[in-house]
Amino acid sequence: MGESLTEQCRVEVEDLRVVNFFFRRRSNDGIRRISIG
Repeated sequence: MGESLTEQCRVEVEDLRVVNFFFRRRSNDGIRRISIG
């Protein structure tokens, strides 16, 4: 049970990292567009 729990936490952490990566990249694109425009 403990093993599956840590596996679930690891998957959630990976999802958070992916979401943060996409969110940061999207906001960076928006900043770039604003500075160019």
